[in-house]
Amino acid sequence: MEGGWLAQGGKSMTIRVVRNQQQPMRYEIHIGESTLVIDMSSEGGEASGPTPHDLYDAALGACMAMTVLWYSTHKHIAVEGIEVSLDRDATQEHAGIYRLSTALAVTGELNAAQRDYERCGTVPCIDS
Repeated sequence: MEGGWLAQGGKSMTIRVVRNQQQPMRYEIHIGESTLVIDMSSEGGEASGPTPHDLYDAALGACMAMTVLWYSTHKHIAVEGIEVSLDRDATQEHAGIYRLSTALAVTGELNAAQRDYERCGTVPCIDS
C-alpha cells in the first residue's frame, strides 16, 4: 500500500495478523503490501522479530518523529535530522504500570527558540 492510509484518502483498510504454525509465538502482520514479523523472546518464542510491545513503542516514536517533520515542513523550518529514542520500563507491568521515556533530537538550521524544543517537550515549541 504505497503512501499508507492517509495517502489513500483515509479509506478503510484491513491489517491481518496470522500465526506462523512452524514457530510457537511467531506471527506475520500484513499491512497492505508490507509484511512484518513479530515474536517473543521468552514464553516459547524464538526472538525472530520484535515483540508486540516493541512495535507499539516504535509506532509511538515514529508518530512523534513524523509529527515533528510535518510540523516543521508546515512552518517552513529547516529541519534536517530527527531522532526519537524511547526507553521502556516494564518492570511493574503486571501491576498495570508501563513507562516510556522519550528523547527527541532535531538538527538543522534552527534559531534559539526552535532549538529549545526540549524545554517544552512538545512539537509546537519548534516555531518559526
